[in-house]
Amino acid sequence: MNESLSFIFRDKKGRDIHSQSSKLPMIPASNMKIVTGLISSFLLGENFEILTEFRISGDKLIVSGGPSPLLRTPEVETIREQLGKYNVTRVMFNGSFDWNEYAPKWAPEDQNECYQSRISSFSLNENCIPRTKKIRVTKTYDPHSERGVSDIRPYDTLSKKLLRDSADNIFPSFEFTTFSKGKLVYVHKEKIGDILEHLEPISCNFSADSLYKFIHHFRTGLPGSWKGGSETIMEEIGKLGLSEPDLFVVDGSGLSSLNKLTPSFLSRLMRFAVEHNGGKFLEYLPSPGTGTLEKRLEEFRDYGIKAKTGSLTGVATLSGYIKKLDITFSIMLNNTGKKGKAASDVVDETLGEGIDRIEKLRK
Repeated sequence: MNESLSFIFRDKKGRDIHSQSSKLPMIPASNMKIVTGLISSFLLGENFEILTEFRISGDKLIVSGGPSPLLRTPEVETIREQLGKYNVTRVMFNGSFDWNEYAPKWAPEDQNECYQSRISSFSLNENCIPRTKKIRVTKTYDPHSERGVSDIRPYDTLSKKLLRDSADNIFPSFEFTTFSKGKLVYVHKEKIGDILEHLEPISCNFSADSLYKFIHHFRTGLPGSWKGGSETIMEEIGKLGLSEPDLFVVDGSGLSSLNKLTPSFLSRLMRFAVEHNGGKFLEYLPSPGTGTLEKRLEEFRDYGIKAKTGSLTGVATLSGYIKKLDITFSIMLNNTGKKGKAASDVVDETLGEGIDRIEKLRK
């Protein structure tokens, strides 16, 4: 297929100011994190807290409740100190997700990479572990900056860290349960706003997919699933009057090539972001020179741009809002042989051309 570039710049009345392609093609949705984040924020609110509870029942530690995408090593060490006075020998998990840790059409060749780690009910360091045993997971360990691999035994690893640091080949006993009673000894809390503050600026796949499954669990009480997340998001898109023919989502991060969105839909979604809750969601998105826009669009720092990047093999996207012009936009480069900066340069040049055209029209 030939390379295609599609884009839309729209004003607050929904009028196309600058666009290319009257029938916009469906494109793999590497901007899915905007959709997941905004729908989660709309459904739950930024102050909603996801709780993970740690309870003692006899010699068992029972971990139950919602997911823990932001749980890191220092807090687990604190939890372990709280457990020191109990004779705990086993860990039991009562989670909110199903057992399917990979979404449809995730690239099998990337299954060992941290950016495509397993999505489990409970997690530590985004289910990412050091690539080599020479790297110790310390208080400063960052799964986004350290070289790591996807943990193939996330429940084993979390159990081990909660109870003791044993030899690499020895793990505490753990099992899954529907039991969640006992003496409450610790509660791990994650606000939706805190998750979004982490997710959107650096484009965290793990947090996005955790939210995607959780909103299904929250709505139905059923184990959060990929199919359920899709149904939840598509239903909410419909309620907001944003549906378009053939829109389709299968994960929260956009890693799957089965996701299909359009620039038209994304520009309308961004307008909803501007108008909903005083535009609070926009605060989570990168601005020029920050987050995933580091070293990008710096010539437009004074335009009040808030935007989300997206990339897959052969795809580069950018969707956002330009405060100075009160314009929403979405740009998608598809089926390109360009990679990295070469692809993002095309997108950034398109944004610059759009801004220039709009400013000339308004003179």
